Amino acid sequence: MFDVKNVLFIVALIALCFLAIPVKVSKPNLEQKLELFSSFQQRYKKSYSKSEHDIRFKNFEKSLDIIEELNKNRQSPESARYGITEFSDLSEEEFKTRHLRHSVNKHVLMSHHKHHDHHHNHVKKRSITTGITIPTGIPVKKDW
Repeated sequence: MFDVKNVLFIVALIALCFLAIPVKVSKPNLEQKLELFSSFQQRYKKSYSKSEHDIRFKNFEKSLDIIEELNKNRQSPESARYGITEFSDLSEEEFKTRHLRHSVNKHVLMSHHKHHDHHHNHVKKRSITTGITIPTGIPVKKDW
């Protein structure tokens, strides 16, 4: 029959062969990216003029690169998994402009009336959009 040492050696050798095979998923080539973009357009019902198509495709390619980079850095199976969304054809600037709120500093106007209370500087704030005065007594900055 087989010697136990020989069997273990063969099993270990086979296991090493499987561990030594590099697993690499290649980046999609141009044709695959165009297919993904076409699927993206169908899924999200997007259509573009010829000139806009090229711009949107370049934005889409950048999104694919970002998605790949973010997914490459996943720490565990429970980590966030990134993918194509309805916003994948937007440039970073377009996305910020259309879908993110402006900085709080742009929405809240600070008046020049400062109140000194218990060694804290408090600023009376007024919302630009509603004109509602935000209560004083809330510190502008908190130093932990």
